[in-house]
Amino acid sequence: MSQMPHGPPGVVVPQSVYFEALRYALLSVDGGELYFNADTSIGEISFDLYGGETKLQNNVIEYLIYQKNITGKFDKAEKYGFKLSYTPSFAPDLTLAISGLDVAIDLEDARQLTSLADFGLAQATLQANYQAFTDYVTSLSIEPIVMTYSAQYNWKDWIFTSEYVDIKTNLRNFSIATAPQEDRTSDSRAFYLQAEWQAAEKLSLYTRYEELYYDQSDKNGIAFSFQTGGNAVAQFNRAYTIGSRWYFTPDWSLTGEYSKNKGAGFINGPDDIDYSSLKKDWDVFILQMSYHFGL
Repeated sequence: MSQMPHGPPGVVVPQSVYFEALRYALLSVDGGELYFNADTSIGEISFDLYGGETKLQNNVIEYLIYQKNITGKFDKAEKYGFKLSYTPSFAPDLTLAISGLDVAIDLEDARQLTSLADFGLAQATLQANYQAFTDYVTSLSIEPIVMTYSAQYNWKDWIFTSEYVDIKTNLRNFSIATAPQEDRTSDSRAFYLQAEWQAAEKLSLYTRYEELYYDQSDKNGIAFSFQTGGNAVAQFNRAYTIGSRWYFTPDWSLTGEYSKNKGAGFINGPDDIDYSSLKKDWDVFILQMSYHFGL
């Protein structure tokens, strides 16, 4: 869900910031919410505070981290967050926003080693192939802290939007074959810059540039590939997108969008793709026809 009052103009939201694989978990929560809005002398201020539990779908977490399934499941997550937005009175066409999200996810039904034979097999397997450690994760807690900074400015027939995301992910209570591992921290960063032009009453054009790095200290994914055997190109993504939307009737629109990508980080997460086949350079063209229901 966009933080900005004017949503994304194209077929696909910026994947650098709005992770498609986590969309359900990010948008839904079983819990409570407090909302405040005020129109003051310095501008309009809104504040949203929420917390609760959300369900996780499929094996998205382990595929985001390791590109493979592990024994056990990340079934639910506790999350607490806020969003603060501000439209200054001296610049009513400008909207600024900041949001924070604190998440806690625990591995449930993890692998259990209950006999000397189990331990012996685990040790032999890990000595032969250290990348097989994902088969012997016996405990793991994941604690991401997500900060998002956004700005949108309307000028004449133009709308300029930018968002920046910083995700600090802590891996705690991590053990392999019951052997405790050091806590680990990674820093993921992403941003996009977007411009939309209302070229005519029924025609808009837009362009966007975006970048995503799952680990700021391993931008090309080489260290990740060495440690896990995963595909390095799924650890980053840089993309340039151009598109257009045409309302050929008041209710029908046709949108065309072309994106040129370097890296496959936008595809990371689903459990039904062959990660080894992902390429560093790829293009996509999407054509969408939509019907807009009136109220």
